[in-house]
Amino acid sequence: MKKRLIFVAVAALIPATVLLAYNEYTSRAAIKAQVNAKALEENRQAASEIERLIEGAKGLLAATAAIPDVQRAAADPAACKDTLAPLLPAVPWIRNLFVLDLSGTLICEPTGVPLGPSFADRPYFQEAVRRNAFHIGEYTQSRLTDVAVLPLALPLRNKEGRTIAILTSGIRLDWLNDRIRERGLGERGALTIADRNGVIIARNPQPERFVGTRIPDSFQRLVNGPAEGVMDVISQDGTPRVIAYSPTTRPPGGLYISVGISKADAYADVNRQTFIAALSIALGSIIALGAAWLAGGLIRRPVNRIVSVIKAWQAGTGSARTALRAKEGDVEMVGEALDRMLDELERRSLEIKRAEGQRDLLMRELAHRVKNTLTLVQAIAHQTFRGKDPQLTRSFAERLIALAGAYDVLLGQEFAGGDIRAVVAAALKPHLPRKDTVVVSGEPHMLAPNIALSLSMVVHELATNATKYGALSADHGVVLVSWSVDRGRVTLHWHERGGPPVAVPTTEGFGSKLVRRAFGPDAEASVEIKYLLSGVRCELAFNAGHAADRGEAVISAAS
Repeated sequence: MKKRLIFVAVAALIPATVLLAYNEYTSRAAIKAQVNAKALEENRQAASEIERLIEGAKGLLAATAAIPDVQRAAADPAACKDTLAPLLPAVPWIRNLFVLDLSGTLICEPTGVPLGPSFADRPYFQEAVRRNAFHIGEYTQSRLTDVAVLPLALPLRNKEGRTIAILTSGIRLDWLNDRIRERGLGERGALTIADRNGVIIARNPQPERFVGTRIPDSFQRLVNGPAEGVMDVISQDGTPRVIAYSPTTRPPGGLYISVGISKADAYADVNRQTFIAALSIALGSIIALGAAWLAGGLIRRPVNRIVSVIKAWQAGTGSARTALRAKEGDVEMVGEALDRMLDELERRSLEIKRAEGQRDLLMRELAHRVKNTLTLVQAIAHQTFRGKDPQLTRSFAERLIALAGAYDVLLGQEFAGGDIRAVVAAALKPHLPRKDTVVVSGEPHMLAPNIALSLSMVVHELATNATKYGALSADHGVVLVSWSVDRGRVTLHWHERGGPPVAVPTTEGFGSKLVRRAFGPDAEASVEIKYLLSGVRCELAFNAGHAADRGEAVISAAS
């Protein structure tokens, strides 16, 4: 008994544990959404700051390129040097500012470095010449100062707009790393800036470890990807982070920027709350299990009764009840609540059985009425056509039989629709003088009720014409019927062969009109009939429509 009470205590603790797990899940989901949004916002802010820096550098180069002495650098390098020299102290974030001719040769430099070295092999120079536009380069070890820079290049144009040289500068990476360190991203946050090759040009923390190294291959797909995003990663320094990244294809262009927020920092509060809640559950569990162990002897009888009723219900004895009363004690209150629940379940089960019986009765009544109606229509037609054209009477009767066959198919599915194979088989059945007369092939597919009725009439007309004039009128004639279904649209092929030679009719009879007009507008039907010498061919395409479920079918049929 004590073991059972312990089990009951554990069962009672399950809701609290589930609630704790649910709160944990929702809290972490909310924190995750907040952290993702914060990381994305921080990334966009960092990208905006870098973009402003690049735009400032571009503006500086553009203003410098407009200075006449700079434009005459090739003719007067000394004047160009004197013009550029005062600019460097005023702009602390650039390492140098110099002019290259279109062959890549250094023709103007303000710090006194000897002129003449070639920079034609530098990718940033080559791209600026090729694109004839401002270009952000890649991580580069400066040839003039031997320090790491992010090169920038701008075509220098004369008054006529012709490019005559390339004005080049470089953002100091030590200055850039100092700036991102000042931004701050929490104790274990990270900000990484890399060029289009994935080489890191700035990082906080540990710039001395990572600047100049390449982002791991597993993350290279992010560098030049199509869009920004957020993901959970283990950073290169081993810290789990949520990073938001923007690829080189986004502004400012040519630079990859990622901001990482430490998961330990982001989830610190929720982890603390989880620990407190788990500790509370553990203490509560110890107290509950101890109480269950001590009280085992007091509640053996009602608990056994409850357990026996549950087992009886599981075994199929729906009438089993505990007969306990809440006023007798707490456990008895559980037994009374269980009895009320079992009473409600039994009541609902009886209601479901009654509803199913009413549905079956309704379907049988519907089937009876439909068949009686078709019989009545047949009798009226017989009286109406008495003494008139026998051929007309027989044709009408055959169409009525085809319609009845289609209704048989629908009734078998409780008016939820009809399988196309069953509809075709029912319509062809009166026209089969031998087993191999008609060859039917096609995948099963349910048709809407109205589509099934229309198809039945069309197949009946085609079979009637084949019996009178086509392949079914000959001893060795054969009709091939096949269909295919593509995204809810059916294409049916009717192919006759082995019959008498076919003559193209001079007028369109009622049967041909029926074939062309049997379907309603929702079916979007199309019909193509070819009167070939070897036999009639017909291609019929239509929408299969929506085959209702059983509940919809009962309501539709009853209405």
